[in-house]
Amino acid sequence: MLLNRQSLDVAKFASKSDTRPILSALCITPTHVVATDSYHLLEVEHVKQDDQVKPDGIRTDSGTGLLPAEAALHACKNIPSTKEDTLFALKHAFSSLDGDGKKMTLTTTDLMQEKSVEATLIDGKYPDYGQIFPKEQPAARITVNAKYLKEIADYFAKHGDGEKVLIEFHGEDRPLVFRGETRLASQKVRGLVMPLRMPEPPAP
Repeated sequence: MLLNRQSLDVAKFASKSDTRPILSALCITPTHVVATDSYHLLEVEHVKQDDQVKPDGIRTDSGTGLLPAEAALHACKNIPSTKEDTLFALKHAFSSLDGDGKKMTLTTTDLMQEKSVEATLIDGKYPDYGQIFPKEQPAARITVNAKYLKEIADYFAKHGDGEKVLIEFHGEDRPLVFRGETRLASQKVRGLVMPLRMPEPPAP
C-alpha cells in the first residue's frame, strides 16, 4: 500500500484518549484511510497506484489494519520534502505487514537512505462509520475557500462561547454565515465567507 502525506496526515483526526484504543488509530482499508475521535472524522481515498514502480529492495503489499496514529504521523515526517514533479517513489511511504499480519512497517526513501517506522497494529474492529454519513441529498450546498473557512473557525474556537458557532446556509450563490458570542464578554459575533465561483458548464 502506498501512503502519501495527504493520507498519513489523516491520523491527526484520531482520538488522543485511551478510552477506545481503536479510535487512536489510522484505519487503513483496501480503498481508503480514515480517522476519527467520534467528534469529527476524515476519510481519504488511496492514491492511484496503477503502473507505479517501487524502488528496489523496498517491500510493499496490500495489507490493512489499525495503525497507531503516532506511527503514521512519524512516517509522514519521514517523507522527503519534494516538488510536484519529483519522482513518484519519493512522495510515499510503502507499507508492508509482517508474517503474522500483526505489525506494519512504513518505509520511505530519498534514494540515498531509507527510513522505516514499525508499529504493532491495534486489535479490534473499526466502527462502521459509513452509516453516519447522510444518504439523502443535502438541503443546501456551497463551495468555499478552505483557508478562509479555517480562519473564521479558528476565531470562534479561540474566542467563542464554549467554542460554539452557528452556521447558516442561504444557497450555493450566497455567503456562508457564522454567528456566535464571545466567551468572556458575551459580545455578539457574526461573519461570512463568500462562495467560490464555479466554472460554468459547457453549453450542450
